Amino acid sequence: MNSQTIKMERDYSALVFWAAAFFMLFWGLGDRQFYVAEGRWAEITREMFIKHDFFHPTINWEPYFDKPLLSYWLIALVSIIIGGLNEWSLRLPSAAAGILSLWATIDLGKRLWSEEVGRAAGWILLTTYGIIFWSRTGVSDTENLAATILAVAWYWSRRERLEKMKGMETFSTCLIFYLICFIGAHAKGLTSLVIPIIALIPDIFRKGRWRVLFTPGHIAALAIGIVIYLIPFVYAALTNGHYNENGLALVFQENFKRYFEPFDHKEPFYVYFYYLPLLFMPWSPLLISAIAKISSSWRRLDENTTWLLTVFFLIFLFFTASGSRRSYYILPIFPFAALLAAVFLNGEYGWRRTTIAIQTTLVLIASIIEILSPGIVSVMIKPLQLYAPLDLKIATAAIGFMAALPWILTRSRPNILRSVTGAGQNIAPLVLSVAVIMGGLFCVQLNMLDQYRTERAFINEVRQKMAGIPQDSIAFYPKTITNLVFYLGVPGRITILKDTDAVRSFLHKDNGEKLIITTKRYEGELIPALPADIARNPAVQESVDPWERGKGKIQAKHIAWVVDGPARK
Repeated sequence: MNSQTIKMERDYSALVFWAAAFFMLFWGLGDRQFYVAEGRWAEITREMFIKHDFFHPTINWEPYFDKPLLSYWLIALVSIIIGGLNEWSLRLPSAAAGILSLWATIDLGKRLWSEEVGRAAGWILLTTYGIIFWSRTGVSDTENLAATILAVAWYWSRRERLEKMKGMETFSTCLIFYLICFIGAHAKGLTSLVIPIIALIPDIFRKGRWRVLFTPGHIAALAIGIVIYLIPFVYAALTNGHYNENGLALVFQENFKRYFEPFDHKEPFYVYFYYLPLLFMPWSPLLISAIAKISSSWRRLDENTTWLLTVFFLIFLFFTASGSRRSYYILPIFPFAALLAAVFLNGEYGWRRTTIAIQTTLVLIASIIEILSPGIVSVMIKPLQLYAPLDLKIATAAIGFMAALPWILTRSRPNILRSVTGAGQNIAPLVLSVAVIMGGLFCVQLNMLDQYRTERAFINEVRQKMAGIPQDSIAFYPKTITNLVFYLGVPGRITILKDTDAVRSFLHKDNGEKLIITTKRYEGELIPALPADIARNPAVQESVDPWERGKGKIQAKHIAWVVDGPARK
């Protein structure tokens, strides 16, 4: 195969990969209602627009500076460009950050190992549950991840010249590195600075590279990076007026105090031993084999693979040592995990064929289940009281067939799949099949199921009940329900009734209608403070489907009462 043909194949496989990446991260991005913490980011940005104040974040007009400002600014910028703040504009920055993370991971794989390793790492990273889920979620975790791996990729792009750099070249190289880190720190926190430093330490202390740390160029770049990081916080503090939260104080609380003296998110020290495999699905068997076999080959590893394995364990240890632990905190390790898996697949390691066989079996079983799902659901639907719409049944079976198609093609056209993916013939059908399954899940199936969520119907009914009720006669008990604040779109603060005495005072302050919204979790507390006839007849209740009968799900459902003047007497 001549060089021109090889180049054409590489260009073609790159085109296919990026087409798949853009589809999986952007298709139907705004079709689902808010989930997890998205309402928090949406409401903060909405209130920034209303107040024309982008330096003092609030939720329901109460200070909320728990996260830095950049992620809100990115959402606001996208909202201005596309002409509205909605689910699409909320998630677009995360999806774009996912693309940047993929690019940096592929670049690192190509630079340190080979084209095949880079492309395989890209496919693996793209199709992990954790990456696609958080890249399609409008919070700041993927922006943090992107800054982390971009900073590491930038270091390796300049690393060979690092010892020879002098003057302005040293300064500019270090400045770009710190700008990436500190800008990333404005998205979520200081992990976008700490993780790249952890990743660089094992390499920078080799062969005298550490000397660059004491050069004027590096010191100046670090100082400028710190100043740029501090500017938004300092400006916010100088212009805070009656705003009673300090961004820098919360940086200390969220990044340092939470790490050493956690005040919440206290999970056992071993949680990442199952969170990482869980979020790395469906590639967990591959990752476990890669860690085990590459570690056992330590003495025979090349310098770059030794660095990668060391960094992987250091990052895992850093998050495990923290007193505060959540599943998504571990996301910055994912690019390094994908690279480890790709190195394993493209190297001469034991268990490689067995691991690929296990992965293949699992993916084929998933494909077969999807193909047979209409029949499976028909059998299960009555005892489980499930409802499966026809379009979802058809889509699921079609996705299963498409996921099985690469295995059919590999029998008749084994080389075409390698050309399409650029990931190596041994895993080409595997990555394509996984891409179809994960893309189908997030871009099609979950979007179809979203129409059966009950929150939107509840919000529409509440909006009708709100007609004619003054804003100061609407209240939440006993705390703000963030998603509802955004979707209701009230232009000012909604009253918070923190206890039943506050409820009684609220109901008797005048004779107009009052609207009180809470969740089933607090219904028992609230009812004694309501007039007996009204308490038995809520104005609006969020419906509960048969498959939502679990206690936790029912407690999260919303409920609202309209109390008029005569009913209180």
